[in-house]
Amino acid sequence: MGLKIVTWNMKCGGSPEAWDYLLDLKPHVALLQEAVIPEGIKDQYIVFHRSALSKSGRNQPWGSAVVVDRRLRATGVELTPRARPWISIGLEKFGGSFIAADVAMPQGNVFFLSCHSPAWNLPVAECGISKAAQDEIRGSASPNDIWGTDFIWEYLRDELVGDRQFVVGGDFNCSIIFDDTWGSGNQEFIDSMASLGLVDCVRKYRPDPRSTPTFKNPKGGKVEHQLDYLWMTEGMAALLRNCEVGSREIFERKLSDHLPIIASLGLKS
Repeated sequence: MGLKIVTWNMKCGGSPEAWDYLLDLKPHVALLQEAVIPEGIKDQYIVFHRSALSKSGRNQPWGSAVVVDRRLRATGVELTPRARPWISIGLEKFGGSFIAADVAMPQGNVFFLSCHSPAWNLPVAECGISKAAQDEIRGSASPNDIWGTDFIWEYLRDELVGDRQFVVGGDFNCSIIFDDTWGSGNQEFIDSMASLGLVDCVRKYRPDPRSTPTFKNPKGGKVEHQLDYLWMTEGMAALLRNCEVGSREIFERKLSDHLPIIASLGLKS
């Protein structure tokens, strides 16, 4: 049995042409960001979707989604950590930027998490974080603020226990090349995800020492930053047959300013 997983920031909801492109890929599970679910998708897929919140707390017209082929069984998952309630407060302030589902696979349920870490942060004081907890937070650029990537790493640190299998993908607004200009934090986040035992699927098949670009900058049109990632726990990564980044034809056709990541796995039947 084969399984195809796609993660993609569709930009501003996704145009009809972008949705056609996605459906042509025939994903079994799609982790989407900046998505507005069009009519008809629910005929083919189970959809878990929520509007994302802006920094001011207002609903964006789009949000993140986990979209699952109806031939599979899936249930939505609340992102409620086992401990440290401040993580829940932070994730709620980011609203529908992060959304998850459990999907039944032959080897057991797999936790899928679609992430869109906004390009803005939260003041630590708004999140009910104690001074002791602040000292433990992974890689905050400042002691006074915290990013979506910090919350999601802290959540995963609590939840990655036992032999539970995870697939985590999305637009993390994190590029190691940013560190060349704006200081540290980005490479640290990538290293921290690896420290949890998560495998970077793109890097597994494209071992570029820097990054594999997935984003076209609207200013100047440069394509140099990898903002999108797909990580899996080792049990899932062992089933990988291939992982690739979508064609730059997507930029030429103006389907999105991000390229999708497409992973193919072979599952035990």
